[in-house]
Amino acid sequence: MHLAIAAGGGVLLYAALRGVSPVQALKDITSGAPPAVSTSGKTLTARGDLDPDYVPGGYGSTPWKGVYRKNKVPKSFQRPVTFLAAAQTHASETYSQDARWAKGHSDCASFVGKSLLDIGVEPPGGSTTGDYLQSGQWVKVSTPRMGDIAVNGKHMVICLDGTNGIGQQNSRRNVQRDTLDNLMANTGGYELRRYRGWA
Repeated sequence: MHLAIAAGGGVLLYAALRGVSPVQALKDITSGAPPAVSTSGKTLTARGDLDPDYVPGGYGSTPWKGVYRKNKVPKSFQRPVTFLAAAQTHASETYSQDARWAKGHSDCASFVGKSLLDIGVEPPGGSTTGDYLQSGQWVKVSTPRMGDIAVNGKHMVICLDGTNGIGQQNSRRNVQRDTLDNLMANTGGYELRRYRGWA
């Protein structure tokens, strides 16, 4: 059992470094000649010199169906840790509301939606902030943990743990890793939501 868990973790890490889905990573590994991995373009910057008037970009409304594909992933891999691994594969994307589902681009809500679809979990509606706030599949919680989301009507990020998160910010900052409060700064109060399947 421990060997299976370790092997699964290795597949997820390989997928994150390659920028592919866990299913594609497994196919590459079992081919006998998997492509080499690279960490190029995966660097995430902190908030750093961000000005006090910084406001994250809003979200687009283009739905994912017909534009982005939901992967077929076994339920045993549909966990918060794989959700975060999938998010890391989108870490070098640039901000765009118009091309939010295109390869190499995302906005705050499609960043979350792509990461879910990569692990075979369907996001609510078209994956907008309002869809997560209204969805019965994303329940409100009081304390954040890995895989939860911080969300309000303007912005959302994925929780890495009880304090920090990762998310697509805006065209000036792109994907950032920072504290939840810094990532959600200047957008008003926010709620913490957890996918019902992980409760």
